[in-house]
Amino acid sequence: MAEKMEKKLRLVPAGERKCIWMEAGAVSYKLCTNNYNCSNCQFDHALSEKSRKEEESPKGIGLAKDTRKKEATTWVKEFKKLPAHQRKCRYMVTGEVSHKICPNAFRCGECSYDQMMQDRIPPLVIPKMLKKVAGYDQPDNYYFHRGHSWTHVEYGGKIRVGIDDFAQRLVGSLNAISLPKVGEKIYQGSVGWTIERDLRNAKFLSPMDGVITAINPEIEKDPSLINQDPYGSGWIYMIEPSNLRKNLKDLLYDKDASAWLEDEAKRLLKRTETEIGATAHDGGGPVSDIYGSLDGEDWTSFVSEFLLTK
Repeated sequence: MAEKMEKKLRLVPAGERKCIWMEAGAVSYKLCTNNYNCSNCQFDHALSEKSRKEEESPKGIGLAKDTRKKEATTWVKEFKKLPAHQRKCRYMVTGEVSHKICPNAFRCGECSYDQMMQDRIPPLVIPKMLKKVAGYDQPDNYYFHRGHSWTHVEYGGKIRVGIDDFAQRLVGSLNAISLPKVGEKIYQGSVGWTIERDLRNAKFLSPMDGVITAINPEIEKDPSLINQDPYGSGWIYMIEPSNLRKNLKDLLYDKDASAWLEDEAKRLLKRTETEIGATAHDGGGPVSDIYGSLDGEDWTSFVSEFLLTK
């Protein structure tokens, strides 16, 4: 009975993926909970450190107990004997590269190829489909923060961040944007960046915890890209997440995101009808530049209410 129970527990649930260390047989059971973002995974760091100590020990400490022979050996030696399908680089597992076999026993922190991949800005992933929700564009595969910033999970666990169509219509044409620095730590719900419009500022909240790995250099030169293409070329920055799974649970996705945007649109319409006498532009679409119709103090009030900042 106990044997059957153990086998049942080792089944990989639908939608889940094995950790690369499990694929290689170094551990009997471990699921990936960080989208193969090994460089930011405590479990990966622990096993990498264990393998390093094993290399320094003349007896070996048997990290891969299932594959270890009787004589003293090390994880690195055992790793080299594994078939190629058990030695896939994490970038091959995620689909970012078509073929790459790990040469370093999954010790990503010591791998020059891994460092090169982390240093680059991942290619922009264009939303597969934009739907209209209460007149606003919304992509199906993005997560949304209630402060109207978005998150898109990309290959290798990197996170791309921007503002949604609702927010860019609220703030209107931008004059400038103040961005965090690469390497700076940032937290979900804290101020992530600030936009400027005619010497007035509006702050946006970060949708994720993590470290800034890249900023969009194009929007510093031309902030209007945010208005033109908020889900594409108008992205703000990239994050190496530190609490990916936890943070995603606090964001809105799919039907929940659409229902929330419907409510936001109704609230905005009610306020614009009351304060600026506008219901919509020609054809019944949403107001595209709230700022242009409001005095400074009124606009600040709108920003505070919908962007959840002061």
